[in-house]
Amino acid sequence: MWNLCIAVSILLLTACTGDSAGVPEVVRVEGATVLVTSESETLSQPSDVTLDEVGNIYVLDRLRAQVLVFAPSGVLLETMGREGSGPREFQRPQSLAVTQDSVRVVDNGNGVLQTLARESDFERRTPLPIGTSANTIAVANDGGLLGSTLGAQDALAIFQGPSGNEVARLGHSSLPARMALDLVEMKRDIIAGKLPAIVQNAALPAFAPNGDMWLILTSQGIVQRYGRDGSLLLAVPFETPEKAAIWSACIAWNKEIVNDQRRLCMPTYATDASDDGVILWVLLNMPEDDPSVVVGFASTGKLVHRIRYRDVTGARQFALDRARERIVFTIESTASVVAAAFPVGL
Repeated sequence: MWNLCIAVSILLLTACTGDSAGVPEVVRVEGATVLVTSESETLSQPSDVTLDEVGNIYVLDRLRAQVLVFAPSGVLLETMGREGSGPREFQRPQSLAVTQDSVRVVDNGNGVLQTLARESDFERRTPLPIGTSANTIAVANDGGLLGSTLGAQDALAIFQGPSGNEVARLGHSSLPARMALDLVEMKRDIIAGKLPAIVQNAALPAFAPNGDMWLILTSQGIVQRYGRDGSLLLAVPFETPEKAAIWSACIAWNKEIVNDQRRLCMPTYATDASDDGVILWVLLNMPEDDPSVVVGFASTGKLVHRIRYRDVTGARQFALDRARERIVFTIESTASVVAAAFPVGL
C-alpha cells in the first residue's frame, strides 16, 4: 500500500489515515487563502479555471460571458470577452485552456471553440463536435477537443483535432439514452439505487500531455484511458471512500424534490480533472458543506493519492500551481477563488 505522511509549509497536518484494502492514506490540508471574495462581486458563475506560465489565474465566468485574469495574489488584471455572438463574444462558455500565445474558450452557446491571441486581435472560431455543445468539453493546448455525448451516436465522447476534423469516437453507450426525460421517474430510480440510462453515459473528459485521453464515468464510478486513435487502454473502478457520502447526499436531495419536474440531482462523483503528465488529479463532487477532496490516479488507473482540504468547501473546479506549491479552487456557490497548499512531492 502506498504510504504518505508529510508536512507542507504551515498548512498541512501530519495525521494520515488509511485502511487495509489498498486505499491510500488521506493527507489532510488545513487553512486556505481567499484570493477573490464573493463580496467583491467580481465573479458571477465560474465554470473553469487555469493558470498561465507565470501563475496568473484565468477564470471563465459562464454568466458574465468573460475570461477574467487575476494575478497570483488575486488582483484583477484584465477581462476578455462579453456576451454575444460576434468576435470575442461568448454565450454560456464552459471551459478554457491557456498557452503562451493564446486563450482557447469552449463557447457552448455559440457552438464554437474560440481561439484568442493574448497579445493581438487575432481570433479563430472552430465548430464544436456535433452533439457535444450542451455537454462537458475538454480543450487541449493545441486546440483539440474532447466532448462528452451522454451516449448519443453510440459513443461516450468525440475527439476532434485542432483543425476541426473528427478523429475518433471513444467508448460505447451503456444503454440507449432516451431524449424525452421524465425527471420524476429518474429521481425515483436513483433513490431506489438504479442509474437512468442517460446518467450511466455521463463522462468527464480530460487530456493527458502525451495525447492520451481520459474519461471518468462520473455516475458509474469508472476511470477509462484511451489512446489518441480512440482505442481503449484501460478501464478501472473509481473506488474512493468518499463515494458513499456523495451518493447519500444526492439521494437525500432527490427525496426532497422528488415530484419537481424541473430539478434533478445526478449522482456525479467528480466535477473536474487534470493530468500533469504523471498523475490524473480529480476533484470529487463532495456535498456542499463537506471538505473538498482531490484524488490522484496513476497512468495505470490505480488510485494513489487522496488529499482533503478541511477549510475549502464547495469547490467545483481547480488548477495546480506547482511553482507556488498550491492549488487554486473556484467555488461556484459563492463566486469566489480560493488557494490552499498542495503537498510537496505529489
